[in-house]
Amino acid sequence: RKAHQKLVDEQGLNDSHMDTIVELLGKTLKELGVADADITEAAAIANSVRDEVLCRDPKPKSLYERLGGAPAVDAAVDQFYEKVLADKRVNFFFKNTDMRKQRR
Repeated sequence: RKAHQKLVDEQGLNDSHMDTIVELLGKTLKELGVADADITEAAAIANSVRDEVLCRDPKPKSLYERLGGAPAVDAAVDQFYEKVLADKRVNFFFKNTDMRKQRR
């Protein structure tokens, strides 16, 4: 990964470049008479290391994680409900709603 980091940081290695590499790999294998199914498999293998080569976290954080998990989501929900209940355009929809139960 360290070897690729310099390419990413200093030379701008990105997805377009990876696409080109995978394309050229496929063309080379085709010229060598490799079966299409095997070319597809080779491309899939090359693509499976894309995030590693581009120095990205292979599994991006979920929205829940990016927001800060349960405490942040709970706070956002509370603040959102306060706004909804204070807004005359929509608060009447919730006049018979037990908001404590709704928050669970």
